[in-house]
Amino acid sequence: RRLISNSQITVDQYGEFAWVTLYSEKDPTEGIKAKLKEDGITCAVKILKNKSGLPNKPEVWFGDVPEKFIADEDGTKFEIRCLNTFHPGLFLDHQRTREWLKDNSKGQSLLNLFSYTGSLAISAATSGATKTMSIDLSNPSTQWAKVNAALNNLNEDHQFIKGDVFDW
Repeated sequence: RRLISNSQITVDQYGEFAWVTLYSEKDPTEGIKAKLKEDGITCAVKILKNKSGLPNKPEVWFGDVPEKFIADEDGTKFEIRCLNTFHPGLFLDHQRTREWLKDNSKGQSLLNLFSYTGSLAISAATSGATKTMSIDLSNPSTQWAKVNAALNNLNEDHQFIKGDVFDW
């Protein structure tokens, strides 16, 4: 769930782990660490998105941060990567979209363009979508989507393709 979001900072919670994104060199995290720990967060990373929009690598902020772990969102599993990545792999601001897909995709086919780690197609597939196709230009993202598909025991009716959506 998203805990904080404003022009300086976003804090996303994945179980006992927090991903903190800073949007300015000025670090507004004083006091936030104590509140997160008080709320049961045991470890966190923080990452700075600089003015060019390109993030730095995340750094351990506190706790024993795992390299990765499995998150469960309403029965659908996703691999969350905490280190050596620019994003943990699951956009929490897309949660309502995933919920809508779970409620409305039974018996449907879904085309997921710019699919990143496949969360939209995987949410649809775990709720009864009969066929999905996810396309992303990034090979690492496509491979990560395949990991997420395997976590949810999806069959070959759910494809994850490395490719340029404009060519498709």
